[in-house]
Amino acid sequence: MNSAKIEKDLARNGFTGKDIAAMRQYLGQDGATYPTLLNELRRRFIFSIIISFILVCATIHQVYSGDINYLFAYSLTWIIIGPIIYFMTPMKLGFKAFRYKLKN
Repeated sequence: MNSAKIEKDLARNGFTGKDIAAMRQYLGQDGATYPTLLNELRRRFIFSIIISFILVCATIHQVYSGDINYLFAYSLTWIIIGPIIYFMTPMKLGFKAFRYKLKN
């Protein structure tokens, strides 16, 4: 498929013009193709969800175990790791790429 066909397919599957423009910018920087970019976004999204799930489980465990001493440490971890995950993974594009790859 060429880029125009892929962009039309992406637009039909929920990607906005702004999303496609952002993806074009990534493509221009790395010289990658749409399929490789979509796979990379999907992998980053899955990884960020897994890391978030692990942190949530650890925090819930600490709250219910009665050991409040470590709650401050987990809160600090969330404050540091949360923005890193958010900025390293474009979550909106990652979710759309994940959903697109599930459909196609």
